[in-house]
Amino acid sequence: MFNVRLFAAFEAPPAAGKPDRLFLRELAAVREETGARFVNYSVYDYRKDNPDAVHFLTYPMDWIVHYVRNFYTGADPLLSVDYRRVAFLDWRDLYSQGAAADILAAFRDMGLGNEGMTIVTHGGNHVYGAMSLVFRCPPAKWPQMRRDGADLFRFQCDRLGEKYLELYSGRTAPQARLTPRERQVLQYVALGHTDEEIAEIMRLGKWTVVSHIQSAKYKLGSSNRTAAVALALSSGLIDYNKAS
Repeated sequence: MFNVRLFAAFEAPPAAGKPDRLFLRELAAVREETGARFVNYSVYDYRKDNPDAVHFLTYPMDWIVHYVRNFYTGADPLLSVDYRRVAFLDWRDLYSQGAAADILAAFRDMGLGNEGMTIVTHGGNHVYGAMSLVFRCPPAKWPQMRRDGADLFRFQCDRLGEKYLELYSGRTAPQARLTPRERQVLQYVALGHTDEEIAEIMRLGKWTVVSHIQSAKYKLGSSNRTAAVALALSSGLIDYNKAS
């Protein structure tokens, strides 16, 4: 089964139901957190010989029309990857040759972005989630950006998988408690330190710090870091005396 749910330019179609609209909200949140221009998410169920697939796409309609009219589905490597075998795909490598390279060239020519990546996570029970992010980034800076954001991107992919499970399967993935590092980062946030200062103190990359904060916010059900710190303090997850 090949199921496409199109949220062109992050807009829900008029007939979209509540789960689709809520999941679109999550895709938009990932765009905000990562700085990506487009965020797509695919679910592959490998319990059958030919996996069932559901694709959530946020590209503009003109690219979708161009893609269909040029029969790119047969040449697009993202549609033929065995996601049980990979954890990360850089589009520079994935679309490097032949017809696949033509797809990426057309994508860039239309001004949609010049760099992309796909992160894969295992959702359990033979189900895999693949989150694709598209960026505008100076080519020389792309390798560093990719490395710096690795933890944040993987966290966001995990989070989308949990939301998909909750919204479309009626099941809520169990929320883990805060890790020691997440608690430590929140402690420094409570003390008023910036992300850059926390990164220097803990000898971590800035985006690793951001990833820990995002993870803590999600686990605590908080919409922002201030609310996360307040809840962590009131719950005794971080020490008020040390944070005052």
